[in-house]
Amino acid sequence: MNSRPRATPVWLRIARAYLRASNPITYIARRSIKSLDEKTLFAGITRNRRLCVDVGAGTSPYRQEIADCLRIDRYIAMDIAPSDSTAVIADGSRMPIATGCIQLVTSFDSIQHIPNYAGLLDEVARVLEPGGAFVVTFPFNYCECDVSDYHRWTLAGMEFDLRAHGFELLLLTPRGGRFFALACGMNWVVQHLLPGQRQSWRMSKTAVPIVRAIVVQSLTLPTTLLQWIMLAIDRLLQNDGCYMGGIAVAVKPRSRFPL
Repeated sequence: MNSRPRATPVWLRIARAYLRASNPITYIARRSIKSLDEKTLFAGITRNRRLCVDVGAGTSPYRQEIADCLRIDRYIAMDIAPSDSTAVIADGSRMPIATGCIQLVTSFDSIQHIPNYAGLLDEVARVLEPGGAFVVTFPFNYCECDVSDYHRWTLAGMEFDLRAHGFELLLLTPRGGRFFALACGMNWVVQHLLPGQRQSWRMSKTAVPIVRAIVVQSLTLPTTLLQWIMLAIDRLLQNDGCYMGGIAVAVKPRSRFPL
């Protein structure tokens, strides 16, 4: 089912720009995208035209980096809920996309919200062209989100699941370490000091939730700054076994999935 994007109010674009710039988690994702070598990532691709499906895209905060850094010709935002940037409304475990026609699938902090995550991985393997790539970020030591939240992964757990679904790993790395994970937990506590759940971009745009969001952002300024400081400290220290989450880059091998 397709949805025509709606016009975005100026105030909402400003709010999203602030959140995008201030959130260290989105910074890590943008940095990771920019660090990928598109020639290595698409070494097994035979087609010149590159299509990307972003599963659980929300408001598509990484669209520009994906398009520019990875030279994507067409970006398709997919989510179960409509937004002003959603192109396809669908469940990631049942994609309305033909087999083997996509060169890149991305999923940023969405896989934990899909009950049948194994079905998602099967669908990613199905829609990808042999040689295509899958970029996924996922949580480990992170508090429960305010929308349906089902799963957490260690790095080894995500590697096992990806290999079990036929993927080969190109990159698997943690996001932050023990101090960043601690700061993320503290930030979550402050976000939930006010009653009611924080529904992020899916919240209604009426006065009460908007005022609440402004208050929450004001209260979390100190813990957001702490997240940045702890992220910097973690980069200086050796860390094993405790991290906020991870990012994996995998490919669909041509030998296992021939055309």
